[in-house]
Amino acid sequence: MVNVQKRWVYIALPIFTFWFFGQIDKLGLSVIQTDPGFLKDLGLTGANKNALLGLLTLIFTIAYSISNLFWGFVIDKLGARKTAILGLIVWSLTMIMGALPPRITSF
Repeated sequence: MVNVQKRWVYIALPIFTFWFFGQIDKLGLSVIQTDPGFLKDLGLTGANKNALLGLLTLIFTIAYSISNLFWGFVIDKLGARKTAILGLIVWSLTMIMGALPPRITSF
């Protein structure tokens, strides 16, 4: 009985950790939209600022919803462990790529 409880700790703790930081990651888009330094660096100032921020949010939402459909198929084909590793790799790469663009158009 103790081994079953340990197994849940080994499984539930990493899953909760990844879920927690994933939720923070999604919240980050809202936070950076209120940062004046971010807005200035990417040229999100002026009369069309709100339209560009709306477009950024729309693209994120569409990409997020499509990826949810895609990952279900990938989990069925690769299995949970390989998909989790692949997801962490893709997540890391997108975080790195998100820090590189100098303007909103390349973002």
